[in-house]
Amino acid sequence: MPKRTQRKHKTDKKFEEYIASDGLVLTLNPVKQLMLQKVMNSVKFPEIPTYETTTLSGRVELHPMDEESAEQTEGGLEIWEKYVEEEQAANILQNDKVLKTVLITAVDVDLPEDDDWLYELEIIGIDQTPGESGKKIDYLYLHLDQEDLQEILTITMKLSGATEEAIQEAEDSFSDTLRDESGLSESVVEPE
Repeated sequence: MPKRTQRKHKTDKKFEEYIASDGLVLTLNPVKQLMLQKVMNSVKFPEIPTYETTTLSGRVELHPMDEESAEQTEGGLEIWEKYVEEEQAANILQNDKVLKTVLITAVDVDLPEDDDWLYELEIIGIDQTPGESGKKIDYLYLHLDQEDLQEILTITMKLSGATEEAIQEAEDSFSDTLRDESGLSESVVEPE
C-alpha cells in the first residue's frame, strides 16, 4: 500500500496554504457567505408529511409525521419512505452545490500548462465539465480525496468566520452525504 503524504497547512488571516494528501498545493480563501447562502437556499427540500388525528371532541388535527407515526398511519410507511428519499436527495444536491461553490470561489490552484491530465479523465471515462470553473473542479476532484474535501470545507468556513456550531453542522452533513453516496456505513470492518 503506498504511503500517503501528510496534509499540511499554514494559516494567514486572509488565506491558508493547504497541501493535499497527494502533495497538490492549494490556497484556501474565505468562502463568500452570501453566495453560499444563495446556493443553499436554491435547493428545495420536501415538506414533512403530516397525519390526521381526531380529538375526543371530534376535531381533526394535523401533526408532522415521523417514523413511529408513519408505522401507525395507513399508507404512512410509503409516504415516510418517499419523504426520506427526497430529503436525502436534496441533502446530496445541496452539499454538492456547496462543495462546488467552495472549490470555485475559495480555492486557488495552479492548473498544469499541458492538458495531459484531461486525457486521464477521458481514459477513465469521466466527462469533462465545461468551462474554466469546470476544468478547475475536474482537476481538484482528480487530486483530492474525501478527507481533503472535508478539511477544505472546514478551513474555508473558519477563514470566513463561521461559528463552530455551523462548521460542525456542515461537517456532519458533508460526512453523511459522502457516506450515502459511497454506500459506506459508519462501521468499517478491517480485513483479517
